[in-house]
Amino acid sequence: MKQDHRAVVIGLVPVLTVLTRPALNRRSEAQLDGPAG
Repeated sequence: MKQDHRAVVIGLVPVLTVLTRPALNRRSEAQLDGPAG
C-alpha cells in the first residue's frame, strides 16, 4: 500500500506543479499589475 501511495504521489506531483504554476504566475502578475494600475 505504501509503495502504491508513493507511486500515486510521484505521479501527481508533476501534474500539480503544471497546474499550480500558471495560477501562481497569474497571481504574481495580478499583484504586480494591481497596485501599479
